Amino acid sequence: MSKFSFPRNIRLYLFGVMLAVITLNFTNCPEKVSGPSNENPTGVETPALKSFSKTAENFFLEGKRDSIIANTYPEFSVVAQDYLPNDPAILKKFGEALTKKKLLYAGELYAEYEITIDGKRYTVAFGQSGDGVWKIVRF
Repeated sequence: MSKFSFPRNIRLYLFGVMLAVITLNFTNCPEKVSGPSNENPTGVETPALKSFSKTAENFFLEGKRDSIIANTYPEFSVVAQDYLPNDPAILKKFGEALTKKKLLYAGELYAEYEITIDGKRYTVAFGQSGDGVWKIVRF
């Protein structure tokens, strides 16, 4: 027997503490790689999205109701047929608001904007099915 020996309980306790420290050390990420970057959380508008956005603005500004409906997703066009006004002045007002839109999010397949009409905020969404053809999802 040696001059100094730790009781079994203390040795197990120290072993547990060391094991916990080692486990925490290996499972925690450094701050610099701790998650996704928030450099540009809204995304970036692609040239195709910008082009479609400008086209949609023009449809509204020119009061082209049929063109607006033709450039919406089929599921939404059924609804749009019923509630989209046939008054070019109302469509133009919406188009003017659309020219001042604020990007909320843009991804590869979906983009959402915020517009303001008479002090009220609304959202407009565009999407594509992976074929590169953008359409109006909702407004």
